[in-house]
Amino acid sequence: MTLSRREKAMAGVVLATALAGQAYAVVVAVRDAPTFVSLFSGLGEPLPAVTRAVLGSYSYWWVLPVAFAGLSLDVLRRRTPSLPYLVAVLAGSFATALVLHAWTREALFAPMLGILRQIG
Repeated sequence: MTLSRREKAMAGVVLATALAGQAYAVVVAVRDAPTFVSLFSGLGEPLPAVTRAVLGSYSYWWVLPVAFAGLSLDVLRRRTPSLPYLVAVLAGSFATALVLHAWTREALFAPMLGILRQIG
């Protein structure tokens, strides 16, 4: 499949949007996770597994947008990119952004919301 310049530009914009979503999730996690570590350490209760997993891994999340940026550039540099490859990179980029956002929200805010529900 040969993409025209216009189609490549549109694909580039869509891929960049997915990468921006991933980058935003990483920045939020890196910025906010240390605050939550301090907050949760004072509670004296064991944290849910999902929260422990995020707090243990968020510092490595930058690898994901870098990897998808490389894949996106590879798709866009090809004269005739394979449609399944383009779709896989695009779907993977958006799915990764969605998972990072959902995981961060669930891991960092669910324990606080649980405490607020107990308080009443």
